[in-house]
Amino acid sequence: MIIKQGDKAIKKDLDGLKSAIDKRFPKEFSKPLTEILYPLAKNRIISYDKIQLEKEQKDELLFLAYNERLLLPVALKTLAWNSRPLTLRSGERYEMPPAIQYLIRHAKKTGEWDPEYAVRNYLEAIGESNVEILLTFFQEMKRQVSRSKTLSKTKKITPVLLKRCLRNIHATQLVTKLELGKTIAKLKGGGLISPFLLKIPEKGPCYEINPSLFFDC
Repeated sequence: MIIKQGDKAIKKDLDGLKSAIDKRFPKEFSKPLTEILYPLAKNRIISYDKIQLEKEQKDELLFLAYNERLLLPVALKTLAWNSRPLTLRSGERYEMPPAIQYLIRHAKKTGEWDPEYAVRNYLEAIGESNVEILLTFFQEMKRQVSRSKTLSKTKKITPVLLKRCLRNIHATQLVTKLELGKTIAKLKGGGLISPFLLKIPEKGPCYEINPSLFFDC
């Protein structure tokens, strides 16, 4: 990315984002990954051809960003991430999930990787009236997954664990009734979770939690 002389604000934002990425990824990826993610925080969609890196490096970084769900191939028919395979070629377009946009915008300004800030701002932006309840629910989802050695690697939550999350936040008397379907739809819309399409469903839908929103740095 070429920065014109005098664009101090842009340089400051780039430095902030790079600092946050340094805390989350190997340092050799931080500068080029910053150049990919920086414009997406504003425009949300970028084409393969607009990424001005050598092909080998570009493909490696896009693969990393895809696996971390920082960006996804543009798709019109599905929100399921595992049904949106990554294609690395001219003409392809990639989009940043809404909550990740808030994550990257905050990182630019503060140098911090702060998933809670990102989730809160996404929920506030869609006019959610129960922000604290949904934040608690999402945090409980992550806590339950973290307790399983297997699930913590894949970041997937099963129907059994979803029900346990509901019971746990009911136990703290945060809510008397939580409409799970509507709540899941809001989390999917922001890119916090995605339905994971299995060949043999486990008594209900399984969901993948966005790994970039899983841990604070």
